[in-house]
Amino acid sequence: MPSGSLTRRELLGRGARTALLAARTGGLGALTACSSTPRADQDLRRLARSVSGRVVAPRQPGYADAKLLFNPQFDGARPLAIVFCRTPEDVATTVGFARKHEIVPAARSGRHSFGGYSAPTDGIVVDVSEMRGIQVAPDRESVTVGPGALNVDLYSTLGPQGLVVPTGTCPTVGVAGLTLGGGFGYSSRAFGLTADNLLDLELVLASGERVTCSPTQEPDLFWACRGGGGGNFGIVTSFRFKVHFIAEVATYDLTWDWRDATAVIEAWQQWAPETPDELYSTCALSRSGGPQPQGPSITSAGQYFGSATRLAELIEPLEAAARPVSRHVARTSFVEAQRKWAGDDCAPDECSRQAANPYKVKSAFFDRSIPEDGIATAIEEMERWPGSAASSPSVGLELNSWGGAINRVPASDTAFVHRDARFLAIYGSAWSQQDGDAAIAANREWLEGFAARMDPYSSGFAYQNLIDPTLEDWQRAYYGSNHPRLTEVKQTYDPDDVFRFPQGIGS
Repeated sequence: MPSGSLTRRELLGRGARTALLAARTGGLGALTACSSTPRADQDLRRLARSVSGRVVAPRQPGYADAKLLFNPQFDGARPLAIVFCRTPEDVATTVGFARKHEIVPAARSGRHSFGGYSAPTDGIVVDVSEMRGIQVAPDRESVTVGPGALNVDLYSTLGPQGLVVPTGTCPTVGVAGLTLGGGFGYSSRAFGLTADNLLDLELVLASGERVTCSPTQEPDLFWACRGGGGGNFGIVTSFRFKVHFIAEVATYDLTWDWRDATAVIEAWQQWAPETPDELYSTCALSRSGGPQPQGPSITSAGQYFGSATRLAELIEPLEAAARPVSRHVARTSFVEAQRKWAGDDCAPDECSRQAANPYKVKSAFFDRSIPEDGIATAIEEMERWPGSAASSPSVGLELNSWGGAINRVPASDTAFVHRDARFLAIYGSAWSQQDGDAAIAANREWLEGFAARMDPYSSGFAYQNLIDPTLEDWQRAYYGSNHPRLTEVKQTYDPDDVFRFPQGIGS
């Protein structure tokens, strides 16, 4: 490199630092009281004239709804403004505005941040939910997807065309956050994680620069965006995914008497990770509260890219472990299967955008089977749940089968490090405001205690998309050996930590 020239890292760092210095010395100053300062209102009006989308601030109609996330637990958050971006230029303008005024910009797509990080109090929300376009390439080998597209948009659009990109189960989860943190669901053992199917993406950096990332363009950033977590390196304005053709689809559901829980868990964890790639399955210990409490119950469900006849043969080891009290195996369309896993038969634009009650989840990967005493611990915890007035969502433990195409990708090939796991455990609890402070605290403590008692049997890793503000040593748990490289990418593309939150890379 010629003497005196700048590396990309130095150029990006210098540009961001210059912008911040200008804001401190000659700019408009930080917006610290957006709802009460005339200057702040004036600045936001100026921003509103600069973008094609809506800018919603406190004291304006619609703010109470615009600031909400899916989880009612975060209803108290009060961002300085929510900008509903319609174009990449809107995103760049909003990021520049936030940087100039030293406000934290937070990307938001489907509103499902498990830590509430996509609507920070005193931050500015860069909402991309109106950028929902989905365009299949003429050769039907790829699809370009807007960052505001939801799971339900993707499978409802692609499924009837006989195509699939592996996505998650909740219909209203945004494709952007899903992809950036990895993304798994009932098609992942066959086709890999959502991030594994990413061909390229476009995003706005902290400097305001718009870049395209692929294996050949900004390859380090492309690597980081496949599992490095949402909101860390920039705000995505477009994705391009590889698509797969859908074969025949079949699903199964099995339910057992609770007394058979030990036998079922033992059988499932030996069976599920070793099944053909085309089969994805779960094993759930669940119960619910409300006026008519349900459970505890033990169930298993799965999706198979193949015939119902062959699926019935594949699940025989589970049925041999204990006789189910109910059994259902059937051929179905791919779209209907996804609606089944969602537990909410909704079409695009008709799904509920907020959960019925506050909830919290924790996660843990397991690289070996849970021993007998660990299974006994899980059953004991399910039986001692403190209860709640909330009947939805259900609470408990769900084991998700890993392996297949997920595990064939080396841990260092993408930022998603969890390639050796046999299954992923998700612990969940929910409560109602009717429960009162003591009951809510009891539910939170139960969840933390449940996960802590199971931790000795796990690998110590956790799923970054189920981001958990109470998790200690989260850098290792989410990113393992890939964390140092992620930190280097952060220093290159966001050296001043413009995109920051409590569990962000570089924090």
